[in-house]
Amino acid sequence: MERADAVKLLNQLLNQDLVAVAQQHGVAIFVNEKKNKGWAGHTLERYLQLPLNSSRAPNFGSWELKSTSLVYGRDGNLRVKETVAITMLDPIEILQKEFEESHLYNKLRKTLLVARIHESQLDTRSILHSIAEFDLNDPALHRALKADTTAFAKWCAAVSSYRAGWVALSSPEPKARATAARRALSTPEKNWWRIC
Repeated sequence: MERADAVKLLNQLLNQDLVAVAQQHGVAIFVNEKKNKGWAGHTLERYLQLPLNSSRAPNFGSWELKSTSLVYGRDGNLRVKETVAITMLDPIEILQKEFEESHLYNKLRKTLLVARIHESQLDTRSILHSIAEFDLNDPALHRALKADTTAFAKWCAAVSSYRAGWVALSSPEPKARATAARRALSTPEKNWWRIC
């Protein structure tokens, strides 16, 4: 399904109760008295006829579907309830691949973000508020995300060096421990705590 088609379908749900849609599509909000935290996203995927999956690739091949919750603040204005998780980052992949080759880039380059209003922990009602398309075609945004990913890669390399040094430091041989400590702390890049 193309993203434009999904937008048309999801627009039909604007101002509708997502709890009712979940019930129509067999998505449980509570399982064994525990909240199914991903129920809203699962509901949207079922509504768009996407089978549930945990693939690292974008949900719909060329684009990613994400949902977020909005809450009313004390001032009466809507605000984002919590951070939207895009994907899990694999430090090894971050170190080995360029940003444009990463699964993070694939998920970010073409995204559809759907916002719902979170009224209570019971989720007896949740109105679909808005739909926004996000594309990673703005050069300034692309450079900023690439710089962030590069900084994260440097942090991963530093932590990896620190861990390798820590393993060597735990060696029973005193000479090996001393050599490992000098190596692990000899350059600023290896001082991982300075990067944090």
